[in-house]
This record gives sequence, C-alpha cells and structure tokens, in this order.
Amino acid sequence: ADYNPNDLQYFYRELETINKKGIILIVDEFDILLEAVENSKGVDSSLLPCLRGLINSADCQNAVHLVICGSNKMIRYMNGGTFNQFFQQFGSNNIEVGKLLRKEMETMIEKPIENRGLQVKFAPESLDWIWRYTQGLVWYSKLVAHYALERARANTRMVVYPSDIVDSVITVVSNEEYFKSLVTSCTSKELKVLDALQGITCSICRR
Repeated sequence: ADYNPNDLQYFYRELETINKKGIILIVDEFDILLEAVENSKGVDSSLLPCLRGLINSADCQNAVHLVICGSNKMIRYMNGGTFNQFFQQFGSNNIEVGKLLRKEMETMIEKPIENRGLQVKFAPESLDWIWRYTQGLVWYSKLVAHYALERARANTRMVVYPSDIVDSVITVVSNEEYFKSLVTSCTSKELKVLDALQGITCSICRR
C-alpha cells in the first residue's frame, strides 16, 4: 500500500492518548539500512519518508521518542552524504557511545577467537598498539584487530605481532573516511605515526 503520513500520525496520536507516555522507537544498525537503500537492495523506499514524518510532526514528537543507532559508518551519511538532510532534522541530539575499558576491549577482541576454536593469540604488545590507536572505540578496535588477525592467519602464524597491527592501521587509514574519524581518538604521538603511515600509503597508491 502507498505510504500515507496522515495514517501514521493518527496512529501515534491515538497511541499517546491510550497510554499517556508514548513509545521509544529504536532503529538499530541504521547505517546498514541506509547502505541498502542507497544501493537499492530491495528495501522499502517508504521507510525514510515514514521516519521524516515522525520527526516533522509535532503530534508524533509527543508520542514517539525516535532513537537511531549505528556504527561509525554513519558518519559519511551525516556529514554531507546522501542522507545528510535527513540527519540535519535531528539537530544536535547525537550521542557518541562505544568506548570500552582496556580489559573490555581485549575481551571483545580475544573472545570470538576462542569461540571459533582458533589457536591464534594477540601478543600483549599488539593489544597495546590497538589501544593506543582506538582508545577502546568498539568499531575501530574490531576493524584493526580483524585485519591484523587475517594477516597473521594468511602467514600461518599463531601470534598476531605489532607489525600486523601497523599493517592493519595502514589498511584503515588508506580510507579517508575511516582516517578522519580514527584520528579524533589519538594522542599527538600516535597522530605523528598515523601521518607517516598515511603518507607512505598515499605514496604507494600513486605508484
């Protein structure tokens, strides 16, 4: 059926009338959804107009508290991307979450390896390097650890060395969008290393 914003607004107005509190509507993994919409992978195109209807309607705002969650991939959509105008309607109500404690980060990285029955281990120094660069940001910690683990496995090694982390970081910083977000969590010393790695990567790409 065709999307009718009046029907949606009526539904939420009635909902608020019934329970006096409204509801919290959580849309998780929104970055994956946006990517599917952008690539036209069969996602209902009425979804975004539906969400815009929630944002723009005073009645809906009283009845519905909309929470949109996603990984740092949403940054490219929020900062001048295809759906930038959609995100601007949220104003400044953006909350960054996901920084883990050092021990939590290590568990997040090592536990899946154990669960998969792999014998590969991260050297303590390798975990130090990941922590220095990501400061516990979940998505980047996973990203750097993933590339480093795959590099070690490709070389049939049982240990992930700091050199694997460096190679992983080079892979990450060669993507400008990842790099811009990653550097915000680094200290001045790490930034000097990243700058050097970025320069090396760009030099290699130009050859």
